[in-house]
Amino acid sequence: MARRHGAVAAINGDFGTPSGRPSHTFAEDGDLKQLSFAAAWNFAITRGEDKTFFARPFETITAEETDVWRVERWNFGQPAFNDIAAFTSAGQGLESPPGNSCSARLAPAGDRRLGSPTGVETPYSVSAVGCSAIPMSPNGGIVLAARPGSMGAIMLSSLTVGKTVDITWSLGWENVVDTLGGTPLLLDQGQRKAKKCTQSICARHPRTAIGATPQGKILLVVIDGRRTRSAGVTLVKLANVMRSLGAVSALNLDGGGSSTIVVKKRLKNVPSDGKERPVSSAILVLPKGDQGESIGSAQPRTAAPRQGAGGEAAVLDPASTGGLLEAMAAGTFGRRVQLSAELRRALGRFRASR
Repeated sequence: MARRHGAVAAINGDFGTPSGRPSHTFAEDGDLKQLSFAAAWNFAITRGEDKTFFARPFETITAEETDVWRVERWNFGQPAFNDIAAFTSAGQGLESPPGNSCSARLAPAGDRRLGSPTGVETPYSVSAVGCSAIPMSPNGGIVLAARPGSMGAIMLSSLTVGKTVDITWSLGWENVVDTLGGTPLLLDQGQRKAKKCTQSICARHPRTAIGATPQGKILLVVIDGRRTRSAGVTLVKLANVMRSLGAVSALNLDGGGSSTIVVKKRLKNVPSDGKERPVSSAILVLPKGDQGESIGSAQPRTAAPRQGAGGEAAVLDPASTGGLLEAMAAGTFGRRVQLSAELRRALGRFRASR
């Protein structure tokens, strides 16, 4: 990822699921890729790089023609009754529009823009509307889908081809167009939030974290582990390390064999797998302005996720996907999470490997 984007430095990002997608809400260059399957913390920085966020996002998505409709899901599961769910090319191969549904296809009709202090707004043109047993394809745009007979279906069926629909998404944070998630929150306003626990993710492992100082300096930290010269750290110790480096806010990212840092095209740590592991996302330090930034300019083609970024090595790793799923199922960092069938199977493989 660092090489492809010409980054000066990079660290691995969010925990990857077995299918290759990040675990939490993720947006890149104003393009919302997905919502989260669980409430967690996200890191974001404003476009002007003058403010950072380490908090739970308050995600809202609306579609506006004459009326304003709420979109409940974004590349994240099929529509519940009365819900409208959205599917884009970013979810290709992972999330597909449903059959036996009422749908509308929206084609990009203009540039993304900051439509409100906290929202990214994009105009679309309705290119197809209908109820069918055959799924509607996004074709480079968005498919909004709802169950037949629901209020969502009635609203979508009221659209006509050629009408303009504005889609706006927001995390509740001003001037934010990029974000990725992690867990748990390590520091908040200088106070340690990481706590001791009995789950495997809390033990000593290789770690990756991101933090910010009171002056706004961003800290990208990777600690090696599972080696004679470096056994790794617990989550509590990681929080203490971040505070010792001057951080007042800090977030734990994907760890274990996923922990990787690259500086000037060179791998600077020793991944515990003995080589780089495919990961779902990364945080990059670019030498100049983000050339992919699409706010106020033509929209770039949305790339589908690369498969295998959350492979079996991550599923079996207690500091990576496996440990995260165990903690979520136990409610270690908040409420217990009802895992999908795919994630329950992955958790079963992790538990069987212990």
